[in-house]
Amino acid sequence: MDSDELSARMLSALEADDKPAPVLITVSLNEQKQYLERHVDSLSIADRRDLARILVSRGRADSITPCGVGSAINLDLLPCAIVGELYAFTVSRRDKRL
Repeated sequence: MDSDELSARMLSALEADDKPAPVLITVSLNEQKQYLERHVDSLSIADRRDLARILVSRGRADSITPCGVGSAINLDLLPCAIVGELYAFTVSRRDKRL
């Protein structure tokens, strides 16, 4: 089988796949921040540590502030991409538990 025939077979297999395309739901930055604020307390200690690891790995350890109940994250100081990453992590962890 030559490469043209293989390409044709792969293309026909893709065209035959009738799965619907995934739906992307966009969530605004403010909605992501609100979600994080509402649901971060429901995460396990290990998951909260993973949130801190994300910040440290992105060079944003300075946004973690110690407070009376542990630590806090000032979301207003973070770039949109990092807030989005924290949001996606939190959603994935909460979905696993539900």
